[in-house]
Amino acid sequence: MRSSDLLSRPPRFANVDRLRVLAILAVIWYHVTADRGMPALFRIGLTSFLLIGCMFRARRPFTLREPRRIGDRARRLLLPWLFGSLLYGLPRVRDLLGGAEPAAVLDARMLLYGTAIHLWFLPFLFAAEVAVSLLRALDRPLSPWIRAGLWSVVGAGWLRVGAS
Repeated sequence: MRSSDLLSRPPRFANVDRLRVLAILAVIWYHVTADRGMPALFRIGLTSFLLIGCMFRARRPFTLREPRRIGDRARRLLLPWLFGSLLYGLPRVRDLLGGAEPAAVLDARMLLYGTAIHLWFLPFLFAAEVAVSLLRALDRPLSPWIRAGLWSVVGAGWLRVGAS
């Protein structure tokens, strides 16, 4: 990596990186132990990733470069989701080729989350970040009081969706 690349990169926030590490550990704990009644500290995983992603998207001003940023984010979130969907889809294809009924193997909700419900979060996070970008474009002409109220309602809604 060239030194000019290091200078042009945005700064990292140590506490946000610490929160990411905690979120990663929480997700690993959840999947390894399958302990759905885990301590509160370990329930912050996906909600933290959602808040971090939307927070950084919301703090950037909406510019003409936003479609490029969204495209970059799509590559970072949707390509791994596509790979995972293909991987989880192989047994489904095998079942279909083996004569299983399509209704037993396929579900209409797969259009939202892919071939395994396990992968739901990546397209959800991408859609949340796109929604935040669109809201940033819409809130530019609003007064600060209306903007604060709008963002409070949106934030409460995303937290509610992420908690369910």
